[in-house]
Amino acid sequence: MHVATQHHHARAHRRPVLNEEVQRRLRCLREAIELLNGLSLTVLEVDANRPMPVITIQVSPRNRELGTAYAYAYMGGPHGRVRRMQVQRCGCRIEWEVQGH
Repeated sequence: MHVATQHHHARAHRRPVLNEEVQRRLRCLREAIELLNGLSLTVLEVDANRPMPVITIQVSPRNRELGTAYAYAYMGGPHGRVRRMQVQRCGCRIEWEVQGH
């Protein structure tokens, strides 16, 4: 099967997202990014394609101002162990990676 055909075929089976759901996700993202801007935190990436949008931010000492974060993934990196931290705010998951223990 041709690659373009495979991509189209996989996309055809995905459940459509209603406009209202897209608008809800965008509202959540806007509120969360305004919060992050207020804390002078840097957004690296945004994923609006999940029921709870995900915002990846740069690691910073100010991240603790978001509240208690939980490590939900551990990976090996070139400089040792990496923890993927997560906190939920404004209907979004806000995540960042921390090097070390």
